[in-house]
Formats: sequence, C-alpha cells, structure tokens
Amino acid sequence: MAVSSGGNVDKDGFSEINVTPLTDVLLVLLIIFLITGSSITAPAHEIQLPEVMTKEKAANASIMIDVLPDGKTYVGNLEVPLDKMEAYLQKLAAQRQTDRVIVNADQTTPYGPVMASMEAARNAGLENIALATEVDKSVANLPDDGQPQKIEVRQ
Repeated sequence: MAVSSGGNVDKDGFSEINVTPLTDVLLVLLIIFLITGSSITAPAHEIQLPEVMTKEKAANASIMIDVLPDGKTYVGNLEVPLDKMEAYLQKLAAQRQTDRVIVNADQTTPYGPVMASMEAARNAGLENIALATEVDKSVANLPDDGQPQKIEVRQ
C-alpha cells in the first residue's frame, strides 16, 4: 500500500520550495533599512527655528552649525567647543571646498553663542553665512508672484 502526498513529489521527497524563511529574511532586512534610513535623514538635534515672513528657501549648505539652548555647538553631528570651532571649520571648509555655512539656533538660544559661532565661521574664511529659519505658516499659503522676497543683512 502506497501513501500519496497529494502533490507532485520528486525522488528527494520535496514537493515545492518553502518560501517562508526567505520571506522572514526579507522582512527583517526591510525593517532594518527603514529604521536606519529614518535615523540618517532625521535632524541631529531638536531645534525650533524662528519663523520669518519670506518664501525664499535656503540653498543646500555644505556646513551646518547647530547652536543649542544650553550653549553647546555642533558642526554636523560632532560637538565642537567654540574655542576650537574656527580651526575645525577651516579644516572642514578646505576639505569640502565651500564658503557656505548655515547656523541653526533654537528660538530660546542666547544670542552670544550664536554670534560666537558666526564669528568663528567668518574668521575661518567662510564668508557666506546664513541663519536658518522656518517660513511663517500664515505667509506660506499666499500666492507666489514669482518674485522671492529677500532679507538683506548689513554688516
């Protein structure tokens, strides 16, 4: 008496490929990529930027300086004290061949560390310095007349 498995069985005893382990591995890889991808694009520090009434977007800067409310300063993800920032920015600007810097500072950050970081950038030879802001929500919905509003800072 022979026992039938109900399927087309070859001589090794396998009727079809089991894809469950493959599916498990692919789902684990998907989860890993989702988690690491979101951490790469997430900002390094939680900063509430001040709002302004302009629609002009800042150009992608090569160097980002974050000034936190407690006075700590970061260049990218690396904490750099203010007394060592000028030398570090000179080295970084030479590596990236740029003179552009954007300073991100929370609304509650004292004025002193922000100005000290801007001065360090200027002393390092970085002439194109900007302060990051967010667009005021009440202005963001106005129709665009094709002419961006610019804010000039006089030295």
